[in-house]
Amino acid sequence: AFNGRQHIVERHISFYYAALSTCDQVNNNAGPQLQKLNVEVIQCGTSNSESPFSSSGFSINAIDTGTFLLAAVDPVAEDQLLHINKSIVKGRMLQPQESLASGPVSPLSRPDDPSRYELPLLYSQQPSGQISLHLTTSLISSDTSNVQALIQQGGSRYLEHLPEQQNIINQDVPLVQNDPQRFSNATLAWTDHGWKSVNDVPFGANLQFLYTPSGLTYQKIQGPGNKPSYTLLPSSAQNPAKALKAQGDYNWNGGPEIQQGPEVFFRDLHSIQLPNTKTIYYAKNIGEFNAATMNAQFSNALNWLPEATYSAPPLSLQFDAQGHPITPTNIQPTTNPAGMTIQPPLALTTLQAATQVMGQRPIISVIRVRLSGVNTASDESWKKVEQVAQLIHQRTGLRALVTLGSSPSPTLVYIPGLKQGQNGSNRTIDPLGWVEERWVAIGISLIYLGQVGQMQLLLLGALLVVCLGYLIVTLSSLVTAQRRELAMLSALGWRPWQPAILFLSQAFLLALSGGLCGIGLALLLVSLIGATLPWLVILVTLPAILLLTLLSSLYPLWQVWQIQPAEILRSEATVQSKRTTHTRRRGLTGLGALALQNVQRMKVRSLVALVSLFLSAALLVVMLDSLLNFQAALKDTLLGSYVLLQTAVPQLAGAIFALILTFLSVSDLLLLNLRERRHEIGLLLATGWRPGHVQRLFVQEGLTLALLGTIPGVLVAIGILIYLNGTQQSTTLLEVGASALLLMILIASLATIPVLRSMMRIQLMDVIRAE
Repeated sequence: AFNGRQHIVERHISFYYAALSTCDQVNNNAGPQLQKLNVEVIQCGTSNSESPFSSSGFSINAIDTGTFLLAAVDPVAEDQLLHINKSIVKGRMLQPQESLASGPVSPLSRPDDPSRYELPLLYSQQPSGQISLHLTTSLISSDTSNVQALIQQGGSRYLEHLPEQQNIINQDVPLVQNDPQRFSNATLAWTDHGWKSVNDVPFGANLQFLYTPSGLTYQKIQGPGNKPSYTLLPSSAQNPAKALKAQGDYNWNGGPEIQQGPEVFFRDLHSIQLPNTKTIYYAKNIGEFNAATMNAQFSNALNWLPEATYSAPPLSLQFDAQGHPITPTNIQPTTNPAGMTIQPPLALTTLQAATQVMGQRPIISVIRVRLSGVNTASDESWKKVEQVAQLIHQRTGLRALVTLGSSPSPTLVYIPGLKQGQNGSNRTIDPLGWVEERWVAIGISLIYLGQVGQMQLLLLGALLVVCLGYLIVTLSSLVTAQRRELAMLSALGWRPWQPAILFLSQAFLLALSGGLCGIGLALLLVSLIGATLPWLVILVTLPAILLLTLLSSLYPLWQVWQIQPAEILRSEATVQSKRTTHTRRRGLTGLGALALQNVQRMKVRSLVALVSLFLSAALLVVMLDSLLNFQAALKDTLLGSYVLLQTAVPQLAGAIFALILTFLSVSDLLLLNLRERRHEIGLLLATGWRPGHVQRLFVQEGLTLALLGTIPGVLVAIGILIYLNGTQQSTTLLEVGASALLLMILIASLATIPVLRSMMRIQLMDVIRAE
């Protein structure tokens, strides 16, 4: 078998066939003689027409290439769930009430002969794995005239030293599992043209129900990179003959016990005790289905579920036994009946027929339920599924595992080896290494929907408030830039409300043009990605923009209303020389106090900037904490990784947009201060201040704004999160808060760069001349 990594010999059986000249040589004293031959792994026959070397060719019984799994299903429900009827490639689908049918009866049968029944089977056309059976048959010469002489000369030890005379067969033998027709006749014949079935077996090959494999047992360990992982625990019974108590399966005619192969047993094999021990069951081929068509329904890795009825679970070897990374290799099932991964069922039968075979013992292990109308993971779907799950539990007492919105979680599992003698093993088996299994994390989509919904509302609200603050500062800057013009218009006879109408018209014109351009760009992006156009959102967007503009114009309108034409036209601004001289004497140590005073001089504008900083800092803390919690909830799940990739980008983009607006707000505020205080700055420079001191003053004003706005925002956000989520992650929250604080201080520092560049372009003589 090829397990995906290497070819392994799972079973190796050798025997001798003594072709004697007459039946008398076998029949004379047959009991003791044949028993001794069986011990010597020698089969005995005659050279008449029944000899394997007859003219018709060399015939052998089918060699066991490993057991196969038989599953019982409800055909109607299975077709509704998985559309199995569309995968039938030969024959027909099983019928729900299809049961055992009377099997062939020999004319020579006696009343005390076992009853014979045919079991309806639907076969898989393409069994999983790469398994082959190779046969080598050689003819040796011997002058042994009878059985007694053969035993006296040493039996098999004597025969193995004889030279080969002729190589008869040396090639692969067709597997029974790949040819469902041979379940009714398992005899093969080799001719010069290849293998063919020999129809000389009157009743075909009967089915033997041996055992059922148990589940796997895992134990937590630390995997490569100190990641939480698991190891498989080997079964306590590694010898197949002892585990199954079926000598005929793993002994060759009384010969030595043969282990299944160089693979560890990880499952316990429970023998099946049939109620009707005197009944013989034969296979009745109903049809064949294509398992690949069935598996295609579960191929999406994001919401994969373990449909082991039709495919082996995907396993990928990622690390060797020492934990070193290797090229990922897909592990395939072999014929090991108790391995980590076993062959999916080769054949299906009905529950009715399985109940007749097994008796009253329970045969149902899994029930899959699909609800009509539930096609997506949502709160409504979850409530509907949860009601049905509770109803199933109330009526049957069985636990209903809800897989709605689930996703596989790649998990590392160590596949250990065995030492000779451990758990009954008769050989040493090397460990395979670390494989990646798909474990299922429940409800991932619902976690995503809940957290993303809250995050989107929070992000939208904070962005709108930050935008409002930025617009207030921007429109206030517009008022400051146009103050002399507006004062001139008032002096020329304009009514007090006319400058306000002019300014409001400008604000609405800017909002309307910007809003239309933004909506057009959004529609272009939506059409490019092929999404559905949100017409309701589009219709509401422009009125919302105009409303936001009106709210942000209230303070600038108040500024326009407070314009005094005579004072503005007389001079621009004054400066308190005493406070300035006092500050210069104190040197740099007084810059902080002066910066705080300058921030207080523009209370409304500073308050707007502080609110923007406050909300940006709080938004940043909440967003980072939500992303960390979101990542923890979806950790190591395929759907979680996909969702994080899809949702983290727009969330980060929203946060970055808010930070950009905050940067612009602080920068505009400082530029506005610079414009209004040009004469004050000129006087400071004329009275002996160095340009570096003035620049540091504005830098400290920016940092003061950042600290006054960011620290409360971070503390409030941490307090709210601790109140909502408890103190389990307080350490992480403090780290997130510290990171947000440092980031906001960095943004405020960068926002002073435009001011410093503008300050360097101030000409002192022009300022003094204007004064």
